[in-house]
Amino acid sequence: HVTQWRVALATLSATAEFLKSAIDAAPAGVFVDFNAAGRTAGRSAVTYREIRSAHDIRWTVWVDKAVRISVGCQSRRGHDDAVSRECERAVRSARALG
Repeated sequence: HVTQWRVALATLSATAEFLKSAIDAAPAGVFVDFNAAGRTAGRSAVTYREIRSAHDIRWTVWVDKAVRISVGCQSRRGHDDAVSRECERAVRSARALG
């Protein structure tokens, strides 16, 4: 999953605050492993895991220029290694254009 959103405060700390507020408002146990100072594919990012009934989504979120970019890598629970290489490639290659 890839999403992007133009943001007024283009900092990782503002992104972390925004995401933490949204996660805190969600039902307990849906979002776990929140890390405001995470790292994926050599990129500083906010990272967390979304728990669904049959799968997990590992999210990596960062800001490039004034765009917040989120890459979510979905896999069966306990099998995130099956998509880790493709996920890292997606995180490494995604960027704001313009």
